[in-house]
Amino acid sequence: EKLALDVGADKYLKKPASVETIITALHEVIAKPHAAPRPEALQEVEVLKEYSERLVSKLEEKNTELMAAEVKFRALVEQSIVGIYIVQDDQFVYVNPGMAGILGRSEEEMTSRTLYDFIVPEDQALARENIRKRISGGVPSNRYFLRALHQSGAVLQVEVHSSRTDYNGRPAVMGMLVDITERKHAEEALRASERKFQSVFEQAAVGVIIVKGSRGHFVNVNRRFCEMVGYSAEELLQLTSHDITHPDDIAAYTDQLEQISCGIIREFSLEKRYRRKDGSFVWAKTFIAPLDPTEAKPTLRIGVIIDITERRRLEDQLRQTQKMEAIGQLAGGVAHDFNNILAAIQLQAGLLKAEQSLSPEQLDFAGEIEKSAQRAADLTRQLLLFSRKQALQLRDLNLNEAVTSITKMLQRVLGEDVEMQFKFSPQPLLIHADAGMMDQILMNLTVNARDAMPKGGQLIIETSAVEFDEVMAAQTFKARPGSFACVS
Repeated sequence: EKLALDVGADKYLKKPASVETIITALHEVIAKPHAAPRPEALQEVEVLKEYSERLVSKLEEKNTELMAAEVKFRALVEQSIVGIYIVQDDQFVYVNPGMAGILGRSEEEMTSRTLYDFIVPEDQALARENIRKRISGGVPSNRYFLRALHQSGAVLQVEVHSSRTDYNGRPAVMGMLVDITERKHAEEALRASERKFQSVFEQAAVGVIIVKGSRGHFVNVNRRFCEMVGYSAEELLQLTSHDITHPDDIAAYTDQLEQISCGIIREFSLEKRYRRKDGSFVWAKTFIAPLDPTEAKPTLRIGVIIDITERRRLEDQLRQTQKMEAIGQLAGGVAHDFNNILAAIQLQAGLLKAEQSLSPEQLDFAGEIEKSAQRAADLTRQLLLFSRKQALQLRDLNLNEAVTSITKMLQRVLGEDVEMQFKFSPQPLLIHADAGMMDQILMNLTVNARDAMPKGGQLIIETSAVEFDEVMAAQTFKARPGSFACVS
């Protein structure tokens, strides 16, 4: 403007003047012959003219670049699958095809209606408040979620990002809208799946654990596993499988865990013992596999734990039964051979008793030999009964006589430190039993009594008659009303 004044071009200017206006005025002054500017000013005008031409060329180049950028930006907005819009006075003034496509409507329909026509009534207040904050400048930008109405009537879950802008010189809100309906459905399906897994996890009839690391640090445990080992879930989460495993089973268990961690094996199962909180042990069938089968070196493993303590007990019983059966077969074979020896002893004792030259004392000795051989034969019969190779020989016995006949043998079993006394029933007690079995019962009871008195004592064997009525029979295991013989 100063240069224009120097050359007398100020009268051609309109205030305020742009660069283009000033250059045009200068050109007009130079072109007029009556103008008489200073020579230095004319040179400056020529320089300015040359500079202005370069400036205009540069502006045209920049303008071309801006137009190209605008074309790219417009193409990006128009082709975006994200909804882009501008709202002014609660009405869409611009929506891109992506926005119209999300709601299943045309761009013309959307720009002819208010924003709230496309939002479910319950969420309109939320949208109105967010627009108010954007326009007022209280919050520069924001993200929130609401439900939009599709042209079909379906309700869409959408995520909105909005910020303040100017449109035609007035404040407006520009935003981006993303349809997250499928994502929300997937998230809900995932939550439902997690709830089902947790329900199955907790309600399972077997123990279920999730562990990590080579020592099997507990990450999660279900109710049944807690019952098996006697710990609470909170206590177990501070422990490892290594901590509650029987010392003899630790090496095999941790070795298998490490092989899964290294990806050498995918799964394993074994029988191991867990130490309960009270110090006892429970046998368990343990199956371990990766929680995520797609991991090459799984971090978390899931385990199914089945209590097999009762099964192991039954197996031990079966093995013991098989062992006893083998012993019974052996005992049966021995008893048969021993019976042959006893038969010879009894025969010789009978012949000895028939000898006329024996003194009364010698005859008594022979009788004792014969009685002892008979008792030995009765004992071998017990072995045969044990091996199921001979049936019981039941007959009528007097219980008092059965006790008296074994008195000397019982005294030898008791030794000198135990005094034995008898209290017999005044009337005969007739029973139907196996004589050898009765001797075995009396011998067992006597030996038990002797073992209970290591420093000596008194043993009383008593026989009596007992009457059981309905009341007494109901109070005694496997009893029935009637008359019975009792030995104690």
